[in-house]
Amino acid sequence: MFWYSVGGIQLRSEIALVSLPFAANAEPSKKEISLELRQLELGEPDRWLYNEEAPDTGEPWRAVGTLGANYLVRLFGFADFLLEKAARRVTVSVARGGELGAVEPLFLEQVLPLFWSLVGEPCLHASAVLWGEGEMAQAVAFAGRSRSGKSTLASALAGAGGLLSDDCLVVELGDGCVWAHPGTRSVRLLADSAKALFLSESAGEVSADGSKRRVEVGSHVYAVRLARVYLLKPVAPNEPAQIEGLGWRDAVAQLAGCAFRINPEDAESLALELRTLDEIAMKTAVKTLAVPRRYDAFDEVRNVIAQDLQGN
Repeated sequence: MFWYSVGGIQLRSEIALVSLPFAANAEPSKKEISLELRQLELGEPDRWLYNEEAPDTGEPWRAVGTLGANYLVRLFGFADFLLEKAARRVTVSVARGGELGAVEPLFLEQVLPLFWSLVGEPCLHASAVLWGEGEMAQAVAFAGRSRSGKSTLASALAGAGGLLSDDCLVVELGDGCVWAHPGTRSVRLLADSAKALFLSESAGEVSADGSKRRVEVGSHVYAVRLARVYLLKPVAPNEPAQIEGLGWRDAVAQLAGCAFRINPEDAESLALELRTLDEIAMKTAVKTLAVPRRYDAFDEVRNVIAQDLQGN
């Protein structure tokens, strides 16, 4: 049995997950989840909620359905995951012909964000970096939809303090502010971004859906205050990097578009999510960040962020 720390929670796993740091205290906790391996098939859901296709091939990729009070997440050709809210447990069954080695990236990238949603842990479709050092350290998050440049920008700016999380940011409300928790020690990048940042378009490993490269990087290990959420707005290469503030109502609406949710039909969960996003928007500045579509613009982007943070 392995014990890891991710998203401010202890993860007890029967499978080695090398992208996660080991938990400092491997003892049972109220904020604990588990990952278990089952040899038998998990069965078919009572009802499929939605299906998704792989972005590059259009082939069936991920489907989510209900199975009693639980949820089934199917990654076609790879594995099925049963998500149990009451037990705070994820059970995985590898598909016939599938490989156990694929479980880690599938679980961390495709399943865990949905599980956070299920157990009520606020989770944003965002990458984040640590900005500053020591007691002055704070988190800066870049939110947006798929392929908006979150991972590329976070990887490029990680030198300002370190990578905090990629593509999935777990946040927590407490002590009058919003806390950002560290995630995995890897980023997923398109081949051209991997080449620009790591000098090789074949850096790392191909992600399970075949659309990106998965590159291991160093990461931060403890929660810090979330100072900004920047909603990425890619602009033409000749346009400047620019930050604009958002009113409270617009901020909540934009955050809602970046929240992971397992069941968009669950009214109770949606109401809780809205209240949480409302608090986040009140306690953390949410702004838009125009990012020119060129790799030599990162210094310009870094400078406008630094100026914005100095202005509080």
